[in-house]
Amino acid sequence: MAINIFKRIILILAIYIIIIFGILFLQFTNDSGFFLSINGLKISGSEKINEQTGAKTPELPIFISAKGIDFFVDNENPLVAVNSDGTSFKAVPLSFVKAENSFSIKFDQGISLTFFPAEVNSTGNNKKEDAAGVIISAEIPEDISEIQLKYNLATGVRFETLRDILMLRVEKNLYYLTGAVFDTGREGNSPPVSSNISIKRESPMVVYEKYEPFQEASLAEINADPASSEEAYLKAVQTFYTGIAPLYKTSAGADSLSESLVAAYISESGKNGTYQQAVTSIPASFTSGETVPILLRFTSMILNATGSNAGNQ
Repeated sequence: MAINIFKRIILILAIYIIIIFGILFLQFTNDSGFFLSINGLKISGSEKINEQTGAKTPELPIFISAKGIDFFVDNENPLVAVNSDGTSFKAVPLSFVKAENSFSIKFDQGISLTFFPAEVNSTGNNKKEDAAGVIISAEIPEDISEIQLKYNLATGVRFETLRDILMLRVEKNLYYLTGAVFDTGREGNSPPVSSNISIKRESPMVVYEKYEPFQEASLAEINADPASSEEAYLKAVQTFYTGIAPLYKTSAGADSLSESLVAAYISESGKNGTYQQAVTSIPASFTSGETVPILLRFTSMILNATGSNAGNQ
């Protein structure tokens, strides 16, 4: 009796194992899920594979995630295309294209979206594991004015305004959009699921990247800096001019004169009324030869003319 019960248990376990493996087999042969990581850009989705032809049909949803934001397309939130006359329609995905450094979604009506990682981080170095954001490049036919792509924000991400630009606060960093705007965002809040960014046909590239404060400076900040004042500029120029003569004499004594220094010395001497003394002090190697600069060649002509006049007298 015990042997029969044991056999039944083994049989039931075998049946369950066969069913589980059968489900997994069908899942991976007919509907293949995938997860990609391209230099910090995360893509997750699935494709249905035709058993006879092997052709792949994109399945929704598809998510493209980077630094606190998820761009996505699903059955309830499709990519919306707006025609030039104001009417709109839902674009149907036809295929996913996976490349080494990008991921593309091809839609009907000639529309496509390609996602690239923005690879330069805050230190200016390229790190494959630390993408600074995402670049979206769109192909939009002439009869379509814009397309609307849905997005979600990760937990804890919120909007902040800096320099009149709406940005996303992602932990300690700020991220912003170039080429598009967050449609329903306002400072301090997270948008609803239906939020989207609009990509215009005349501006088909959108960049979501990390904000670097040292890359920007307003005119007001520049004007407020004492070093940018006219007085500071004139003082710096005067300091430069004052140092030309001592530098010329030091370089001449060390036999290390350059053509640019000689030309600067002649120019400054002309302002000080000592032009004649300056041109007579120039070594002959700087006033003769085929490669002599125009200013020094002109100086040589003056020297020769001065010498001839002195001889005639």
